[in-house]
Amino acid sequence: MGQRPLADALEISEATVSRHISEGHFERAMRIVAEAGFKVVPDEMRCFNPKDVEVLLHGHRRWTEHLQSVDQLWQDE
Repeated sequence: MGQRPLADALEISEATVSRHISEGHFERAMRIVAEAGFKVVPDEMRCFNPKDVEVLLHGHRRWTEHLQSVDQLWQDE
C-alpha cells in the first residue's frame, strides 16, 4: 500500500504518513503489536489455529487412504 491510500484510510495527510514513516512511528507500532502477541497480515489472508487444521488434515488422510483411483470418489452417486 502506498502512502496516499494509507493516508486516505487513516484520514490524515500524506505528509503526516511520510513523517510518521521517516520517524519510525509505524515500525514502533508494529513492534508493540507483535510484542502483545498479535500478527498483522494482508487483508486477503486468513489465520487458522494449527490444531484445527491438523484435525482436518487427519480426517482427510483417513478418508483418502482407502482410495485406489479417482473413480472411487463418485462410487456412491
